[in-house]
Amino acid sequence: MAIAELLGTSARVRYQKGNYNDRVTVPLVFLGKHNPSLFNVFAWMKLFGENAAQLTQPYPYDVVVVEIGTDGPGQMRQFAYLRPDVCVLTAITPEHMENFRSLQAVATEENRFLTIANRC
Repeated sequence: MAIAELLGTSARVRYQKGNYNDRVTVPLVFLGKHNPSLFNVFAWMKLFGENAAQLTQPYPYDVVVVEIGTDGPGQMRQFAYLRPDVCVLTAITPEHMENFRSLQAVATEENRFLTIANRC
């Protein structure tokens, strides 16, 4: 959020509060939407309709700041569709260690996005 606030002093910035670590929910950040309940079919239908209408309009932001991360090995591959101009790796911390053997394994997975994005 600090990066978004700093960029917001000179650009129109879209960002999310919180972490949307899923290939389905990250695009919601770009559209300024929140993740509806997985089982609420009507909320998803409404969301798809709103998104389709919004995509016909000019995009009102210069920059989008997206926080992504991993809960387990191999998850960073799901973000291969993102093509960021800039990546910032803010921290490697011992979260979700039940899915990783070591802190080095977490670092390897987090760094995988930098390789996948191939532009950072």
